[in-house]
Amino acid sequence: MASYGFFTSSIMGMRSQSHALDVIGTNIANVNTGGYKRVDTHFSSLLSDNLFQESDLGGPATKDYFRISGQGNVVSSDLDTDLAIGGEGFFILNTKQDGSGDTVYSRDGSFRLEKGTSQDTATYPDGTSITVDTGYLVDKNGYFLMGVEAGTDGTFTVPGSLQALRVDPYAFINQATATTSAQLVMNLDANETTNNSHRYTIAVYDSKGARQNVHLDFTANATDNQWSVNYTTSRDAVAQVDTVTMGGTPEVGDIYTVTVNGNGVNYTVVAADDTLEKIRDKMITAINSDPTVGATVTAAAGGSGQITLTADN
Repeated sequence: MASYGFFTSSIMGMRSQSHALDVIGTNIANVNTGGYKRVDTHFSSLLSDNLFQESDLGGPATKDYFRISGQGNVVSSDLDTDLAIGGEGFFILNTKQDGSGDTVYSRDGSFRLEKGTSQDTATYPDGTSITVDTGYLVDKNGYFLMGVEAGTDGTFTVPGSLQALRVDPYAFINQATATTSAQLVMNLDANETTNNSHRYTIAVYDSKGARQNVHLDFTANATDNQWSVNYTTSRDAVAQVDTVTMGGTPEVGDIYTVTVNGNGVNYTVVAADDTLEKIRDKMITAINSDPTVGATVTAAAGGSGQITLTADN
């Protein structure tokens, strides 16, 4: 045995320990990296190995075990496009949007919306058509997330053909279904200080599919265990406008009535009212001067024989 063989065991020991420390450092550095799985290093002994035709040289060796089958940490995220898998399975990705590229499997659910290579035509409820860019889910490498497209009724055919998942607002039905009801279940503190407020937010969706926030502000009243509530929304308020169309041939003694929120305003036709426009103008005056109805809506002249009622709030 040459003299350098005296140091083989100690050198291999130091190299093994250095490699193990490097693996530990990599695990710590990537503890919050999406989809990362830890690596474990095990040691084994080498005996009677040959090194440059010299034998009986021994020492420790390392072997790394990649724990790719273990469940990673699932953490919360502020992005709607982030996903996570609980249990077994992988995300199926493709390097090309049309699925003709290489297939890649990943546990990293950090996705983002990226513009596609094609455009589409969307139609609004009023029949107006516009050209829109398509958007797809991709990972940090730009690979497209593949999946089975949902049917128009929201169901899936499994197994089905995989395709890049398009998730832009125009990828779904052209006319969104607006939220019609929402439920808030909670407890309010009976010992809360008077005039102290708490805000709760409910997400709803308008007829165009846009998310709107409804804020409910609960304020403790002076009376024990009683609260008042006010609401605001993230959408600008738009006053409701209704149109009343008057018809028929005016005759003396006819009575025209406009009812708002159960409160009616009447006008009786006199001899001078020989046209619907004259009756309309007097009806407008009666509505705006009524102490109850006039405090709720504002009446104005519309088209021929028409009155427009605009809500005051």
